[in-house]
Amino acid sequence: MFANYITGKTVNINTKNSIIDIKNIKTEKLSAFTANGKIAVENVQNIDGSADITMELKTKNGDIKANMNDMENRAYKVQARTTNGGINLLIPELLYSNPGKSFSPDKMVDAQSSAYNTAPLRVNIYAETLNGYIEVVK
Repeated sequence: MFANYITGKTVNINTKNSIIDIKNIKTEKLSAFTANGKIAVENVQNIDGSADITMELKTKNGDIKANMNDMENRAYKVQARTTNGGINLLIPELLYSNPGKSFSPDKMVDAQSSAYNTAPLRVNIYAETLNGYIEVVK
């Protein structure tokens, strides 16, 4: 399933046995759920007048990749969980409150930007997968 050039306060995408490829979205809340497929997110922007973006990304038997390279001057809060996979957060100036355990098949990471509470624009990412990897890149 491909979702491109969508503007809306809430965007919900649900599917099974398919990838979800999301690009060029303006929203306040994005939800994407699938089973047996990958979730890829790129270039999600704040809808006019909104300071926060919340993304909830969940899959089973697939990876999650969120590319935030087009989202400058924003603070991030990330909660990521995976079983039988790994988590890679490539966001500068993150403070980890739960860095996860590297020896367990269950991984969990909670992190946020150092200036999250005072930032004018914030991105909240909740990512969860079973048998897959999670990567968030800025």
